[in-house]
Amino acid sequence: MFHFVVSMLLVCLLTFEVTDAKKNKNKTSYQKQIDNLRDEFEAFKNETSDDDKPYFGSYVQQGDWLLAFRLVAGNNQPGYDAYMDVNRNDDDLLVRALTPCSCLSINGTCNRQYRGSVLSLWTQLPILKVKLSLYEGGKEKAFAVFNGVGTTFTSWFTNDRLENSSWTDLKASAKNFFSIIGDDGLKRRLFINNAYPGCANDVGWLVVKDVEDTCTWGKSTSFPLILYSATGSKVVYQSTAVSKADSLAVWVSFKEPETFGESCF
Repeated sequence: MFHFVVSMLLVCLLTFEVTDAKKNKNKTSYQKQIDNLRDEFEAFKNETSDDDKPYFGSYVQQGDWLLAFRLVAGNNQPGYDAYMDVNRNDDDLLVRALTPCSCLSINGTCNRQYRGSVLSLWTQLPILKVKLSLYEGGKEKAFAVFNGVGTTFTSWFTNDRLENSSWTDLKASAKNFFSIIGDDGLKRRLFINNAYPGCANDVGWLVVKDVEDTCTWGKSTSFPLILYSATGSKVVYQSTAVSKADSLAVWVSFKEPETFGESCF
């Protein structure tokens, strides 16, 4: 958690406004504190490799990415409802104490979804990028990175904010759905879809189902069901080219505060 705490301390220190002579006098002192924190942060970051420090306190981290949400397929816990539940905080200390260790790792299986406090605090945090990752066997098989500046926990997931992806045709292709709510009538969530020519030919990149679909491709013996393309381009959901992810994760990275005396968010 050191990485996250120090980053937040830096943000807080950098939001001081020097408006009178007394504050101007203390500016050098504040700047020294900031410089010291930066030095400590850099020393800690360089001290250990990313592989050796995937966790910081109660937060899950990979490199510069902090886990905001994790959806596990087949555990019979609705994913969309968990994501949208603003009263849920799985970073609460008591909740954490009762959480199985396997739920705190991207590589593990889990009987519940994870909704981090990042989602509740989203608009108060200096979020820079958001990354959506799809996993099978603990390995990332597909991803999409978005510009997270000035977003909410639902508005970042759009084509306009897409910066890069393992789906090479995603940005330029036509889409009839690209949102977290997706096709609300058919309950197709976190939906990135190209076209609806009919169930046998429905084509797209990603869909999450918490309940059985009207189309054969959206039926399963257990939910949530995460269907996605691992081919690098859109796929027909009812074809053998579609893949089923074990889990889906939403990661965030933060802006580095650089300007003394100005709020970064």
